[in-house]
Amino acid sequence: MGQYFKAIMKTLNGKNVVFKNPKNYLKLMEHSWYKNTFVNSITELLYHSPAQISWVGDYADKNTESYRIAYNKKAQTIIPDPSTFNLDNKFLVNHSKKTYIDINKYKMLSKDPDGEIVHPLPLLTAEGNGEGGGDYYSESHFNDVGLWAMDLVSVEDEIPNGYSEFEVFFIENYYKIG
Repeated sequence: MGQYFKAIMKTLNGKNVVFKNPKNYLKLMEHSWYKNTFVNSITELLYHSPAQISWVGDYADKNTESYRIAYNKKAQTIIPDPSTFNLDNKFLVNHSKKTYIDINKYKMLSKDPDGEIVHPLPLLTAEGNGEGGGDYYSESHFNDVGLWAMDLVSVEDEIPNGYSEFEVFFIENYYKIG
C-alpha cells in the first residue's frame, strides 16, 4: 500500500504547522519535484527564515514528536497558496549540521534524461521513506533520505560563514544511474 506524507514545520517561536497538499498528491514521489507548487510554497516560507521541517509519512515511527505534530487532529493545518518560487542561484542550508547544498550544482547532478529534477527538501526531510509505495527507492543517495528531518533549515542567497558543502543528488529509479 502507499504511504502518505504530510509536511510539517516548527518555527523558531515554537509554532507547529501542518501543511495540507491541496491536490492530494500525498505519496512522496508524487509531489517531490522541482517545479511542484506545493513544495515551492513550503520552500518559500524557509527563505531567510529558518525552521525545523519534516515530511512525515503515515508509516513513520509513531513515537516521535514530528509524527505527533503531523497526525494531531487539533494541529494548525494550512493549505499554502501555490508558489512558483524556486531555488535557482540559492543555497538550501542546514543550520543544525552547518552544511549547505548549492542548488545550481544539485540541479546539474539531479536532472534526469527528461529534464526533470527531484526537489531535495522533501527527500532530505522525509521520515518513514522506504515503508510504502510511492516512496523514494532509487540507489541514488537513498541513505541520505531523511538525514535532515526536523533539522533547522532555510533557503539563503549566500553560503553562511563556516558551513561546509553537502553534495547530494536524487534521481528516480526508472533511469540507470551513473
